[in-house]
Amino acid sequence: MPKETDSIKEYLKQTDNSTYNPDRIVLSERDKKKRSQDKKKQAQQKSNRSFSIRDLRHLFDLEAGVDILDEAESLYRKNKIIKRIVFITNLVFGLFLLTRDFSLIIISLLVFAFTFGINRLLQSLIYSDPSDELNQKIAMYLVSVNTITVAIGTFINLHIDAVNAIANNIPDAEVYSAIANVSYGLVFFSLIITAFYQNKQLVLYASYATLFIYTALHLIVIYPVYETVTDLVSFTEFIVTNQARDIAIRTIVLLIFILALNFNVRISEKLNEERKNEIANRRGLEQEFIQIVKDLFASIEVFQSTNLYLDKFTTYRSVQMIRKLAGLVGRRIQDLEKITTFAKIHIDNKDVLSLLDYQSIKTLSMKDYDELKRRTNIGRDILARIRIHQYAEDLVRNFTTKAYEKETQSPVAMNLDNQMVLLFDMYDALRMDRLYKDAFAHREAVRLLRDHFADRFELQLLDRFIRFEDEFRELYDNFIL
Repeated sequence: MPKETDSIKEYLKQTDNSTYNPDRIVLSERDKKKRSQDKKKQAQQKSNRSFSIRDLRHLFDLEAGVDILDEAESLYRKNKIIKRIVFITNLVFGLFLLTRDFSLIIISLLVFAFTFGINRLLQSLIYSDPSDELNQKIAMYLVSVNTITVAIGTFINLHIDAVNAIANNIPDAEVYSAIANVSYGLVFFSLIITAFYQNKQLVLYASYATLFIYTALHLIVIYPVYETVTDLVSFTEFIVTNQARDIAIRTIVLLIFILALNFNVRISEKLNEERKNEIANRRGLEQEFIQIVKDLFASIEVFQSTNLYLDKFTTYRSVQMIRKLAGLVGRRIQDLEKITTFAKIHIDNKDVLSLLDYQSIKTLSMKDYDELKRRTNIGRDILARIRIHQYAEDLVRNFTTKAYEKETQSPVAMNLDNQMVLLFDMYDALRMDRLYKDAFAHREAVRLLRDHFADRFELQLLDRFIRFEDEFRELYDNFIL
């Protein structure tokens, strides 16, 4: 490191004293190495970690890592999740079909072939272009059609098995009949899957189609009404039978379920729309907030650039003197660190006055808010530090140029810590050349502070400074950055 004053100035000029900080460069490299090690450690932990319930929940979370204001992205996530559910559903349907009479296994194979074809088409639609909203909507309707169709096909096949078993007096006829009745619940399950999309139009169309198809199944497949009801008299006789009562009960239960499902989806969709509006409004406020912070930082930088004498060399020289004076007045270690951190905050934290890393963020998390709050607080402290320096310059300039027309008011609260910073900013302003004055010698600067500015400082502060003035002069004259 250079020893002479001219060499120091040249050194600072070459290294750009407005941003250069050897300590920070070392810490930055250390931080980079630590972050790299942390990432490797996290990756290793993730690879070694066993599959948990939380991971399973994430696989079926419809909004995990999704911007719900992006319709295509939201549909893409839903299609991915619901496709997984449909895959599991098809396995359930397959288990039902495996209970069939194996003499009719060809029908089961046809159902599997249909399911496989639908899944291949869904694969193409969903993953070919996740940002294509039309493809995602087609996939959404196709999932609903697939689920309802397979549920209907499974029910019809199992019902046929039950009817054939009863007609042929097969010993397991009651088992076939029970399985067929249970498979009727697959229609409710298929509607629930459709409702996962929380799209009232889709659920409404699916409900109409399901109600129509199952009413037809009741009248044609379960109870072949067309065989017995041929005129008004036979119809009158039919409506009082157990078969008619069974059809009515099934239809009423299905209708109640459909009404409840549609009502629930409408409420969910309305709440979701309100949540989207709230998120959109919040993002608007977030962007305004970020813009305000950016404007604040820009103002601080402009204000800082106008303070020509608050450079790194001057600041660190003052910090050394502040540390000594703080010790002389009996400040605690933690208070000493706080004072010195504040005295050089505009140098050490200049890079904090930037929001470039937030330009690509769509929405702010609580961690982001905390970081913005931290940076804003630092910006506020930098502004306070610059104001104290400007206040010191104004006091010295007004005194030396006899500009007493307007009393200079303190821009910040002048507690003991801030007074120490002010004292050495004023001392430096007196000792150095300015456009409006020549430099004063050390003893003249001390005399002026004592005789003309004593009312700006607490008695013990100025007393310790004057009592040990020779030591402060030596620190000032011999300081090397």
